[in-house]
Amino acid sequence: MLFGAAILLETAFAMIILSRTLTIKVNRWANTLIALLHITAVTGSLFVAEATSFYKFFAAIEIATLCYIIYCAWHLTTPTTNNDSTDI
Repeated sequence: MLFGAAILLETAFAMIILSRTLTIKVNRWANTLIALLHITAVTGSLFVAEATSFYKFFAAIEIATLCYIIYCAWHLTTPTTNNDSTDI
């Protein structure tokens, strides 16, 4: 059980690095799958024991944030560079 929790935590950390190194197409799917995994885990944890009101609040914020991550992942565009920049 603790090993599963450790994997869940590490996937969040890994996505920080992977989102900078993966191609956009692979990044979309990776962010979507990891976010869905986390949404499933948070939703499931609400039904394991009696959830307190503050836990329900934090779970709702986390699920909303993960849904926003999925939304952003599918609305990414190819980054463009501005070679005319005069900022030094």
